[in-house]
Amino acid sequence: MMMGFELSRGRAFNTGQWDGFRAEREELMRHILDRKIGNVVRLSGDIHTFFAGQVTTSGRSDGVPAAVEFIGGSISSLGIPEGFSS
Repeated sequence: MMMGFELSRGRAFNTGQWDGFRAEREELMRHILDRKIGNVVRLSGDIHTFFAGQVTTSGRSDGVPAAVEFIGGSISSLGIPEGFSS
């Protein structure tokens, strides 16, 4: 997941995703913006939950939007919300 996903401000849910590589995410998003590359869509999955949103330079809503992201879930695994409740 390239969009930021924090449990609380500054506390990433999974640093094995792009939240663990914040400088690299910002560099890639700046590359897209600086070259005016439009209509960038990122498809991802394997986190057992469905998400859709904007990828920004910071990964959070305070960053500059550079792409959209769609994340496909799984029909046979618990999602993130269900994992917290079990």
